[in-house]
Amino acid sequence: MAGSQVAVLRQQIESICFSMNRGLSGLASGTARHTFIVHKHMELQSAQEQLAHVIGDEKSIVTMCEIYERSVVDG
Repeated sequence: MAGSQVAVLRQQIESICFSMNRGLSGLASGTARHTFIVHKHMELQSAQEQLAHVIGDEKSIVTMCEIYERSVVDG
């Protein structure tokens, strides 16, 4: 069960990161862009907290960094 939960959370985090990166380069500007990014950061924090609960704080931080780096390079 934990393995599938981790996979779901990883996918959710990847989706949020890619969405954030697209939002930064999209047509929106000013307040709309800021509101979008703040909302995505809150979603990301929630997903990371859930991941940490399943695999531990240290592993969740490493996972978050790996996913974020990949989203920046691939995004």
